[in-house]
Amino acid sequence: MAAVLLISGFTLAAFLKPHPSGVGTHQQLGFPPCYFLALSGLPCPACGMTTCFSHFVRLEWIDAARCHPGGLCLAFFALITTVWILVSVIRGVSCLTSDYLEVFAVISFVVLGIILLNWVGRIAWIYWSGF
Repeated sequence: MAAVLLISGFTLAAFLKPHPSGVGTHQQLGFPPCYFLALSGLPCPACGMTTCFSHFVRLEWIDAARCHPGGLCLAFFALITTVWILVSVIRGVSCLTSDYLEVFAVISFVVLGIILLNWVGRIAWIYWSGF
Protein backbone atom coordinates (compact mmCIF):
# COMPACT_ATOMS: atom_id res chain seq x y z
CA MET A 1 0.00 0.00 0.00
CA ALA A 2 2.84 2.42 0.85
CA ALA A 3 4.47 1.83 -2.54
CA VAL A 4 1.15 2.56 -4.28
CA LEU A 5 0.86 5.87 -2.42
CA LEU A 6 4.44 6.84 -3.23
CA ILE A 7 4.04 5.91 -6.90
CA SER A 8 0.78 7.88 -6.99
CA GLY A 9 2.58 10.92 -5.62
CA PHE A 10 5.31 10.68 -8.24
CA THR A 11 2.70 10.19 -10.98
CA LEU A 12 0.79 13.24 -9.82
CA ALA A 13 4.00 15.29 -9.81
CA ALA A 14 4.63 14.21 -13.40
CA PHE A 15 1.31 15.75 -14.48
CA LEU A 16 2.07 19.11 -12.86
CA LYS A 17 3.95 21.84 -14.70
CA PRO A 18 6.68 23.27 -12.45
CA HIS A 19 5.95 26.92 -11.71
CA PRO A 20 8.81 29.15 -12.96
CA SER A 21 8.97 31.04 -9.65
CA GLY A 22 9.90 27.85 -7.79
CA VAL A 23 6.76 27.94 -5.64
CA GLY A 24 3.04 27.72 -6.39
CA THR A 25 2.89 24.49 -8.38
CA HIS A 26 0.51 23.06 -5.77
CA GLN A 27 -2.13 25.56 -6.94
CA GLN A 28 -2.64 23.41 -10.05
CA LEU A 29 -4.20 20.89 -7.65
CA GLY A 30 -6.76 23.45 -6.48
CA PHE A 31 -4.96 24.42 -3.29
CA PRO A 32 -4.72 28.10 -2.34
CA PRO A 33 -1.42 30.00 -2.29
CA CYS A 34 0.74 29.43 0.79
CA TYR A 35 -0.88 31.38 3.64
CA PHE A 36 2.41 31.70 5.50
CA LEU A 37 4.07 33.24 2.45
CA ALA A 38 1.08 35.48 1.73
CA LEU A 39 0.84 36.78 5.31
CA SER A 40 4.51 37.08 6.24
CA GLY A 41 6.28 37.44 2.92
CA LEU A 42 8.52 34.59 4.05
CA PRO A 43 8.46 31.03 2.72
CA CYS A 44 7.12 28.24 4.90
CA PRO A 45 9.26 25.09 5.38
CA ALA A 46 7.41 23.36 2.52
CA CYS A 47 7.39 26.24 0.01
CA GLY A 48 8.74 24.89 -3.27
CA MET A 49 8.31 21.22 -2.34
CA THR A 50 5.65 20.43 -4.98
CA THR A 51 7.65 22.28 -7.63
CA CYS A 52 10.73 20.34 -6.54
CA PHE A 53 8.95 16.99 -6.95
CA SER A 54 7.61 18.10 -10.33
CA HIS A 55 11.18 18.81 -11.47
CA PHE A 56 12.44 15.59 -9.85
CA VAL A 57 10.19 13.29 -11.89
CA ARG A 58 11.44 15.06 -15.05
CA LEU A 59 15.04 14.34 -13.98
CA GLU A 60 15.65 18.08 -13.65
CA TRP A 61 17.50 17.62 -10.39
CA ILE A 62 19.39 20.92 -10.42
CA ASP A 63 16.12 22.80 -10.82
CA ALA A 64 14.61 20.61 -8.11
CA ALA A 65 17.46 21.51 -5.75
CA ARG A 66 17.02 25.21 -6.53
CA CYS A 67 13.35 24.99 -5.56
CA HIS A 68 13.90 23.02 -2.36
CA PRO A 69 17.12 21.12 -1.47
CA GLY A 70 15.32 19.29 1.32
CA GLY A 71 12.57 18.34 -1.11
CA LEU A 72 15.16 16.81 -3.41
CA CYS A 73 16.47 14.69 -0.50
CA LEU A 74 12.89 13.71 0.35
CA ALA A 75 12.19 12.77 -3.28
CA PHE A 76 15.27 10.53 -3.46
CA PHE A 77 14.34 8.99 -0.11
CA ALA A 78 10.79 8.33 -1.35
CA LEU A 79 12.12 6.79 -4.56
CA ILE A 80 14.53 4.50 -2.71
CA THR A 81 11.78 3.52 -0.27
CA THR A 82 9.42 2.73 -3.16
CA VAL A 83 12.00 0.50 -4.84
CA TRP A 84 12.82 -1.16 -1.49
CA ILE A 85 9.15 -1.96 -0.84
CA LEU A 86 8.54 -3.27 -4.38
CA VAL A 87 11.63 -5.50 -4.26
CA SER A 88 10.51 -6.80 -0.86
CA VAL A 89 7.05 -7.61 -2.23
CA ILE A 90 8.46 -9.34 -5.31
CA ARG A 91 10.90 -11.38 -3.20
CA GLY A 92 8.24 -12.15 -0.61
CA VAL A 93 10.40 -10.80 2.20
CA SER A 94 9.15 -8.24 4.69
CA CYS A 95 10.95 -4.92 4.53
CA LEU A 96 9.73 -4.02 8.00
CA THR A 97 12.63 -5.48 9.92
CA SER A 98 13.87 -3.67 13.00
CA ASP A 99 17.12 -2.78 11.20
CA TYR A 100 15.23 -1.22 8.31
CA LEU A 101 12.94 0.73 10.62
CA GLU A 102 15.94 2.13 12.52
CA VAL A 103 17.62 3.21 9.28
CA PHE A 104 14.31 4.65 8.05
CA ALA A 105 13.94 6.67 11.25
CA VAL A 106 17.50 8.02 11.08
CA ILE A 107 17.16 9.01 7.41
CA SER A 108 13.76 10.59 8.12
CA PHE A 109 15.27 12.79 10.82
CA VAL A 110 18.21 13.73 8.58
CA VAL A 111 15.83 14.74 5.76
CA LEU A 112 13.68 16.70 8.21
CA GLY A 113 16.81 18.43 9.48
CA ILE A 114 17.82 19.37 5.93
CA ILE A 115 14.33 20.75 5.29
CA LEU A 116 14.46 22.86 8.45
CA LEU A 117 18.03 24.06 7.77
CA ASN A 118 16.95 25.02 4.26
CA TRP A 119 14.05 27.01 5.71
CA VAL A 120 16.25 28.85 8.19
CA GLY A 121 18.77 29.52 5.42
CA ARG A 122 16.09 30.92 3.12
CA ILE A 123 14.80 33.25 5.80
CA ALA A 124 18.33 34.38 6.68
CA TRP A 125 19.07 35.01 3.00
CA ILE A 126 15.91 37.11 2.66
CA TYR A 127 16.82 39.23 5.69
CA TRP A 128 20.46 39.66 4.65
CA SER A 129 19.35 40.58 1.13
CA GLY A 130 17.26 43.43 2.46
CA PHE A 131 13.76 42.06 3.03
